[in-house]
Amino acid sequence: MPRQFSGKLQFSFVSANQGFPSFGTVLMGGAYSVVQDGGVFQLYFPYSAQYGGVAPQVRLGKYNNQGWTDWHSFFTSANANNETSDWKAKKLIVYGNIGIGTETPSERLAVNGNIRAKEIKVEATNWPDYVFRNDFELKPLSEVERYINENGHLPEIPTASEVEIAGVSLGEMNKLLLKKVEELTLHLIEKEKQVRNLEQGMRTMEDRISKLETKN
Repeated sequence: MPRQFSGKLQFSFVSANQGFPSFGTVLMGGAYSVVQDGGVFQLYFPYSAQYGGVAPQVRLGKYNNQGWTDWHSFFTSANANNETSDWKAKKLIVYGNIGIGTETPSERLAVNGNIRAKEIKVEATNWPDYVFRNDFELKPLSEVERYINENGHLPEIPTASEVEIAGVSLGEMNKLLLKKVEELTLHLIEKEKQVRNLEQGMRTMEDRISKLETKN
């Protein structure tokens, strides 16, 4: 490699003992003055995956090949998915499906493993506030009991076998569970009214019995 460089490009074949990752081709370029501290760059193209990896790399330096930065890799669709690549990105924009731990993602993000997060936000529509509307038909508990005895699960809730095959949509399942909680709340409110009426009836009967006993 030339020791000084000014306003031109040069290709060279290099090896690792010359300060490069391994065997490959280097493109060097830059424009500077020996009086002013200018800059140069080197683009390293590995000879093969065995020599220097699969990604082109770049480093920057000052004139006379001094003060080089560390090598930084370029990643493209051809080399970013190999098992040896390790890269970071501030923003990742993908127009297809992403697979983590799987090579055949069927969703926009498919993870074959556990996910740990501080918070997950799921967007949903048709939130079941309609359960509290006057026109909502609340199934009697006797009808719910009959359905459970015949099917082995709550109405509208997927079966265990369906979940094992197709999984669960968090947004849809949250809506269904909330709907069941709201239905149960309405049943409890109704039962509380019935209990109050029974208690009031018992107090009325006790008052009548007490008055009859007093007369006698």
